[in-house]
Amino acid sequence: MSLSREGNSERVWGYIVSGNYFDVLGVHPAAGRFFTEEEDRVAGASPFAVVSYTSWKQRFSGDPNIVGKEITLNSQRFTVVAVAPEGFIGTVLIFLTFVRRILDLERLTKPKLAV
Repeated sequence: MSLSREGNSERVWGYIVSGNYFDVLGVHPAAGRFFTEEEDRVAGASPFAVVSYTSWKQRFSGDPNIVGKEITLNSQRFTVVAVAPEGFIGTVLIFLTFVRRILDLERLTKPKLAV
């Protein structure tokens, strides 16, 4: 997705998640609050965003007032409601493990060259 700010855009990785995503994972915000299931009942009715800890530090200079500010993602405005805890990267590890297994399988099934 594209994060636009101060007249510049940059590609960022993100997830579109349900209202209970963080609760299910047992994660607590470093700042602010996560989404609620009530906010998830009508699509697009609650344009909120959670920024990663790393993004908060690097892209927003660790702004202590980031919660409540608006950001633009894919040309749509979102209000930041939370900063994810340090080290939290979502469920990407599941995907990375899956890709790694595919690559391991390819390596095991490719014929080896004898020299």
